[in-house]
Amino acid sequence: MRTIKTDSEPLDYSASPQALEVEAVRRTLGRIFLKGRGIEVGAGTRPWKLPIDASCFYGDVLDEQGLEHYFAQTGSAFNGFIDAQTYAGIEDDAFDFSLSAHVLEHLVDPLGSIKNSIRIIRQGGISMFAVPDKRYTFDHPRPVTALDHLIEDYKTGGEETRIAGCKEHVMYLHPQWAPEIPAERIDIEAAILANAKFDTHYHTWTTDSFLEMLDWIEINFKVEAIHSELVVNENIAVLRKL
Repeated sequence: MRTIKTDSEPLDYSASPQALEVEAVRRTLGRIFLKGRGIEVGAGTRPWKLPIDASCFYGDVLDEQGLEHYFAQTGSAFNGFIDAQTYAGIEDDAFDFSLSAHVLEHLVDPLGSIKNSIRIIRQGGISMFAVPDKRYTFDHPRPVTALDHLIEDYKTGGEETRIAGCKEHVMYLHPQWAPEIPAERIDIEAAILANAKFDTHYHTWTTDSFLEMLDWIEINFKVEAIHSELVVNENIAVLRKL
């Protein structure tokens, strides 16, 4: 397995203040809640810092070469293929904890992913999620994803929402980095991206809508902590399986 830095190592003070803030909060939550053997999906180049008595399997839908291309740098945390949507091939109650940071927004069925991440941990285990708060990221012009939309994605598998997410990308995100696409081309460009299964943010949350989503999930778990005030641009949920 790839060696990952633990929370006993110093913070990288060459990083931006925002990155330092995120790392410090995640590290603290890890020290409080994580122990034993876990799994993290989509860790990329910023895996969750682990306590020294915890170990982790790092899974992604991309291989190491794909991750290097995606992040335009080496050093991504990767041990093998894991689908963060389904956690297919992983038995129930297999791990002590599961981690997912800035992954749910890239999935077409976030509720399904959360339920599967809880499925694979033992009773008393921890699932921890970090999602961007759209108000403080490049998603800020976009509407918040409604709970009804998330529930429909869960019931259908979410593929029908791909075109809607790509249309929001074209309308609200693309103009931040490139010339605005003419109105008559928006549907065409969205369809092209959707057919290519373009990687974008398909859903957005604020703290309130994130909590509303968690309240809907029909799995026996306890919300140990919700952290929205400690980090400038993300919401973190700590769930304990009962």
